[in-house]
Amino acid sequence: MNARVGTEGPALHAGRRMTSLLVDALVGARFLSVWIATGALLLVAKIIAPEALQSTSWSFVLPYMTVLAVAALGQMLVIMHAGIDLSTPGVMFLGGYLIVGVGHHENSRLGIAILACLGLGVLVGLINGILVGILRLNPLIVTLAVGQIVLAEGLRYSNGLAEAEVPSRLASFAQNIIGGGAVQAHLSEWQ
Repeated sequence: MNARVGTEGPALHAGRRMTSLLVDALVGARFLSVWIATGALLLVAKIIAPEALQSTSWSFVLPYMTVLAVAALGQMLVIMHAGIDLSTPGVMFLGGYLIVGVGHHENSRLGIAILACLGLGVLVGLINGILVGILRLNPLIVTLAVGQIVLAEGLRYSNGLAEAEVPSRLASFAQNIIGGGAVQAHLSEWQ
């Protein structure tokens, strides 16, 4: 047993170990430049455009950030398996229109609309999987092509939805849970 651990106690040693892990993650890793750039950006924004850091601005940005974060997590899983999937933007595009089109601005159809979006993702994933995994085609070309086909289908499908709206339950969820509500309360405390 280390003499320092014996005299300081295991709780203090565990706290130092946790602090060391945090320092290694923030400073010792390759992300130091990212943290410095983020801090500099916040400082410049606070000086030049302080309203950009107001809770109102964040309530507009957070829903988009959430969608982007979910897409990034999905891409991360694909990349962790040494793959690539360029069909994601097309699936997200058509999925957004499926929510609007299948939902018909009715809360009672929201479940069906969400199932349609999940079905779209499963279908595109199955097509990509068959073409890449079974037929051994190049994943870069396959997912790019499938993504463009899905994107074109989304454009075709969207022509009839010019005046459609998202079901109110989904809009309320996005506004209160993801983009506002609790998050906005924390942001107002931060300022």
